[in-house]
Amino acid sequence: MVQWFPRLADVPGVNYAGSPGVQRTRLAGYNAQPKVVMFAFDGKRRESLSWPTGEGETSASPAKRHGFLMSNDRDESTQSRLTRMYEALELPGEAPDYHFIIQTCIEALWKRQRQEQEPSLLAHIEHLCWLDIRLVEAQPDAIAYDHQGTRSYFHVLAFEYLIRLYEREGFLHEALEVAQCATRFSPDLTSAEQLRQRLDRIEAEDASGNTAV
Repeated sequence: MVQWFPRLADVPGVNYAGSPGVQRTRLAGYNAQPKVVMFAFDGKRRESLSWPTGEGETSASPAKRHGFLMSNDRDESTQSRLTRMYEALELPGEAPDYHFIIQTCIEALWKRQRQEQEPSLLAHIEHLCWLDIRLVEAQPDAIAYDHQGTRSYFHVLAFEYLIRLYEREGFLHEALEVAQCATRFSPDLTSAEQLRQRLDRIEAEDASGNTAV
């Protein structure tokens, strides 16, 4: 059954308190409720959601439509992009909508901090990565797809960026924690084992009285 939520804060298990500084009742579509549409595809009965708009109906949730505007403006300022993302998280949508909205913002901020070397962006990236990780852990169907009869998962940038960020800053235990979370969705991920071996070497050097590099 297709599941939707009034806002990200209503998704069980995410522990999201709500978007800071956003008055959701001022956002278009904040109280929209979809209807379930039944259809047949590949010999199976399927469900989808149809959302009301001023012009009629659409398959895109209010959260997705709001987030789409953000993804199309590459010149948008950091603060404006964050504001639009937080607004989108206050609108009705499905778990995949919230995941891709957060991931789009993470990717944009990651590219911007690499190009412009803005240290202040790292705190935003870390916060959003953990938010997305909590979301996909609570709602794994948000990134799942069927591949030749096997349940697989789409690549989640939050794991990759957070591991790289913690490694770069020297927080190897934190990087290992993220890598271990990621193995649930990518069993063949090598980062966890590599980080574990690296930590073992550092601890062995410390125990022998050498200075770890």
